[in-house]
Amino acid sequence: MKAQLPWSFNRSLMVAVLMKAMIFFFFVFQRDPNWNNTLVVAPFALKQLDTEWYFQPLDDYHKNGVYESVCKLPGFAPIYLPLRWCFSKDATYNIICLLQMLLDALCTVLLATMAFRFFKSQAMFFIVFGLYALSTFVSVRSNYVLSDSLCTSFFILSMAALQRGLDDGRRSMFLWSGLLLMWSFEMRPVMIVVFPVVALLIFGHAASVRQKIVRLAFLFLPVLAVSCWWNWHNRTIHQRSLWLIAPVEECMTHFGPESSSIRRFVIAIGEDFQPWSKGSGAEWFLKRNIDLPKSSPFEDDQMAPYYNLDTLVHIRSDYKRIEKGEDVSPAFGQNIIDRMNRCTDAYIREHPADFYVLNRLAFIGMFLFPSRIDDLPLPAVDQMNVLQKLVKAGSLLLLWMVNALAILGWFLAIAKFKWSALWWSGLGVSHVVVLGWIGFIEQRYLTAAYPVLVVFAAYAIYTLWVRIKSKSSK
Repeated sequence: MKAQLPWSFNRSLMVAVLMKAMIFFFFVFQRDPNWNNTLVVAPFALKQLDTEWYFQPLDDYHKNGVYESVCKLPGFAPIYLPLRWCFSKDATYNIICLLQMLLDALCTVLLATMAFRFFKSQAMFFIVFGLYALSTFVSVRSNYVLSDSLCTSFFILSMAALQRGLDDGRRSMFLWSGLLLMWSFEMRPVMIVVFPVVALLIFGHAASVRQKIVRLAFLFLPVLAVSCWWNWHNRTIHQRSLWLIAPVEECMTHFGPESSSIRRFVIAIGEDFQPWSKGSGAEWFLKRNIDLPKSSPFEDDQMAPYYNLDTLVHIRSDYKRIEKGEDVSPAFGQNIIDRMNRCTDAYIREHPADFYVLNRLAFIGMFLFPSRIDDLPLPAVDQMNVLQKLVKAGSLLLLWMVNALAILGWFLAIAKFKWSALWWSGLGVSHVVVLGWIGFIEQRYLTAAYPVLVVFAAYAIYTLWVRIKSKSSK
């Protein structure tokens, strides 16, 4: 007898919308009253500093019919432009946030349904549903006019279509999966790490060679077509071949080549590259408008014969001269880059095991188990009420718990030889491994991997619960 979902789709969606709306409006009404007013779009939406990088090019297209940006793919265009033709910019931002919240609720149901279909367990449905619905780590993305929420939602929709295609063999599902995965990629190009895993997943599924080729063609056709169009567009508008986006130095003008060389050094020695991360090497080097701290974040074992702390202090002081506009000559900037690159090369040469292995593992640890939770628009801790403190602490604890249980679930799947489950795990593991390897551990980058981590965390909980229950019944 075929297992039935414990809840109807309508009931599941109603509960998910209720839970997501409660979290959404909690962050609206409990928002820090001192939040930068330039980043608040009343009544609901929040911006971050890079929000306009997505939408200003679309506004220009709305006015003159030309999309000129090379720093952001136009993934928002099918959503933003139709709304913008009907509403003001502020109203459009708020509508997008509400749509993100509703789509996040739908994806909660679909993710739980995928877990039910894969594991044939009603308990898995409820565990995944509960974990994903309550995770503010994902839900808070709906409050921001950024690409993270929609990127993750389109990814879940794509995986739901892919699962249906693999189960039922319908070619249309692979085309839908490809379209949605392409849209997820358009929202955040980092999703490129998923495509090889999807290809391996299709090849690993029981099907003839012809079926595999056809399915891959249907799934990859959308992203190939859009990538070719994007390259043609850049050749036509900018006379340059560009398949993805322009380099960081070109797009993030406040991070010039000097700061890029510093970021490369900071990552090489195993430090967090985010300048807003308190106590990090990047903050020490790059955070604006702070005096040189007396204490250094660097350890003795991060030094090499070529440089010491005094060397780094001197480079930092010179970099601050560029930042303040005291010396902007190309030769001065190139001197900083050359010195910083020699420090990086010296560290790699003197500490190869740290650089190639230990620091990479440390990045993965920092990525999965951060010391803080970002992007919750709540007041400073000393100004929080009890409920806000509980939400802040609970958000971090839930993130730690999900990631720890996901690792356990992955090992349990290996122990039980659940190879098909391990193929699916690659859709989340690929983000963690690739981004951990290159040291880009900003929490936003973990969002798209989080649904897969939730499923494997639920699998660990379910497996442990079944074992405890079987022992207690003896």
